[in-house]
Amino acid sequence: GVYEKGPQIGAQLKLNRNSTLLFSLSYLDLTLGEYDTGLSKKIPFNLSYKGGQIEYSKYLNNDTDKTGNFVTLGLEISRLDASSIIRLSDLEFDLSPLPITATCRTCKNYILESSDQLRFIPRIAIGRQYKLGSNVFMKTSIGVQYYSLPEINGKYESESKLPFYVKEELLEAQKKINQHLQNFPKIYPTANIYFIYKI
Repeated sequence: GVYEKGPQIGAQLKLNRNSTLLFSLSYLDLTLGEYDTGLSKKIPFNLSYKGGQIEYSKYLNNDTDKTGNFVTLGLEISRLDASSIIRLSDLEFDLSPLPITATCRTCKNYILESSDQLRFIPRIAIGRQYKLGSNVFMKTSIGVQYYSLPEINGKYESESKLPFYVKEELLEAQKKINQHLQNFPKIYPTANIYFIYKI
């Protein structure tokens, strides 16, 4: 199947005549693009997602083997990693309050990355199942999920200390990103489509 966080693969168990339990795994790795964080150049961000999901579906027509509507309660356990590698040697930094800029050609890369924690994402959805053949079904659903975006942290790829003017701008960029993330909502839409083959 496919949903808003990428492709899914899994197995569905029939609990009784009118309910099922679905177990699935998903993975997504993509480049989000370049963003202005207040540094002299835009920086690229990558997104990596790994997760597992369990869904309980109750069929309103009391028959899992026919076309009909259903209600789903789900719980997703996932890890969402957003990261950026900043090449400090390519940037220019302000020497405030002086009206001049400086570079740091000997600086190593600086990594911005989200906190590496497992997240629990509850979701509720309504959907419709279509019987395409004697053993083939298609399930579609839309709903909402609760998700709090992780905070971004910084790490320097060297044991040496950063120049003060570099460190100040990096901390300010990191603060700007986290303030922006805090403004995001906690409730997001969710949608998926599954193709199921009954064994």
